[in-house]
Amino acid sequence: MLVIVVENVPHRLRGRLAVWLIEIRAGVYVGNLSAKVREMIWAQIVDGIEEGNAIMTWSTNTESGFDFVTLGKMLFNNLMVKNGCFFGGKIGVVISVD
Repeated sequence: MLVIVVENVPHRLRGRLAVWLIEIRAGVYVGNLSAKVREMIWAQIVDGIEEGNAIMTWSTNTESGFDFVTLGKMLFNNLMVKNGCFFGGKIGVVISVD
């Protein structure tokens, strides 16, 4: 499983993502693609992001069961700190500050 969330990106990048993935909500794309295709899609995001931001997460065989990468300035709302981690934001990510 692959999930990509983009904000404030050009329409041409959103259109490019829609070629490979299903847009289940504005800026939220899901699919089940190989690692090679995932890397190709991320390269296109890097090339076309402009002033926007993106996060991509996918299933892996790790303890957490997933991995992720981010790009651009993330815009967090209602940011909270608890037990050394930031919680909150528009996309609900948790960022450890250990």
